[in-house]
Amino acid sequence: MDDVLIRVEDVYFAYRADEPDAVPALNGISLTIRRGEYVAIVGHNGSGKSTLARHLNALLLPTRGKVYVQGMDTTDPRHTLAIRRIVGMVFQDPDNQIVGTLVEEDVAFGPENLGVPRPALVQRVEKALQAVRLWELRHRPPHLLSGGQRQRVAIAGVLAMEPACLVLDEATSMLDPASRAEVLQVVGRLHAAGTTIIAITHFMEEAALAERIIVLAGGKIALEGTPQEVFSQRERLRELRLVPPTPARLAEAVHARSGVAFVPLPLTRTALVQAVHAHAVHVPAGGRL
Repeated sequence: MDDVLIRVEDVYFAYRADEPDAVPALNGISLTIRRGEYVAIVGHNGSGKSTLARHLNALLLPTRGKVYVQGMDTTDPRHTLAIRRIVGMVFQDPDNQIVGTLVEEDVAFGPENLGVPRPALVQRVEKALQAVRLWELRHRPPHLLSGGQRQRVAIAGVLAMEPACLVLDEATSMLDPASRAEVLQVVGRLHAAGTTIIAITHFMEEAALAERIIVLAGGKIALEGTPQEVFSQRERLRELRLVPPTPARLAEAVHARSGVAFVPLPLTRTALVQAVHAHAVHVPAGGRL
């Protein structure tokens, strides 16, 4: 079976395509997303990353070019419902996605509207809430939860639809660091369980958690590769007005001061601590790191 879940072929998109001075938000994007991948899409404001995200489940349709989800053309209205079952979206503000008066009611809303039978519906709600570790709060009104918990409710609502792919469109940008960590832990567990993850983010530390990073600029793909490949290109990132993750910048500062080079470049706090410790144990007495 073909392991390509999403295929984007030479896609152009303008929000006012019928106007002569319309500026493309997407300008010839081509990419593939494979089943089970964890891909981060980053770029400066206005680069087109959220516009691209909305093409992945037919919320927006190309002005030119094609998007295929599991082989289905997003411009064919006969496929729209099936595509949106495969690719679930979680947006920036969880309150825009929460409609139920209780957590479990909100999570049940999507599959209930698909006509999922009651026994299966109950199972889906429990499975989704267990996945985001909110089962104990199922009878709680969502407005009494923290921001991170509400975003986890929004994720559970999408999971109850049993999608193969989860697209997070700046889903952590309104959260405090602790709540952001909660959501990222959920995302990590979902990916480990086989869910395809596409994260649109401006947090480079989050992008570093992905297997592949796609950098957009001016509606085009400017850079693509593993986190190591992307974040090692310091000059190119500077041109794109992007800053590497803090651990990478600290490692470069240590290198500039002491000459110690960290290979591979540490992209997370844990990796940085481990790298520093590994070098420290080999520093002779009286030496410096």
